[in-house]
Amino acid sequence: MCGEGCFCHDCMEPTTACNAANMWNEALNKRLRTQNLSLPVVLVEVEKRGSSFAKLLTIPEQDDWVYIDGKSTSCVAFILEMFKEAGLFGELASSIQVTEFTVSLYALFCTFQLVSRAFAWYVLT
Repeated sequence: MCGEGCFCHDCMEPTTACNAANMWNEALNKRLRTQNLSLPVVLVEVEKRGSSFAKLLTIPEQDDWVYIDGKSTSCVAFILEMFKEAGLFGELASSIQVTEFTVSLYALFCTFQLVSRAFAWYVLT
């Protein structure tokens, strides 16, 4: 959508530019452990802390972060969260932040199938 709004890439719902800016600022504030700072103030705060905006963007999204409108999730993150809670990731679960996954779920399923087939082959031989 052009002009007055845009599309949120995760949910493909129309959203206003104001909402998009709020989502952006809130995510940056979460990474800084601050609240309600505007983008210019975020930039100043990052510099005060001896860091950079580029480094701020590399801080991973945490699954337990709750935004004004609830938890941040996409379809893939929702499914992976269910897998995580079901114990599918085993001992790795505590180190996995499902909101950071950018791979397609199909690719993840293919990986699980390959691993399970390899394991089954190993057990059978």
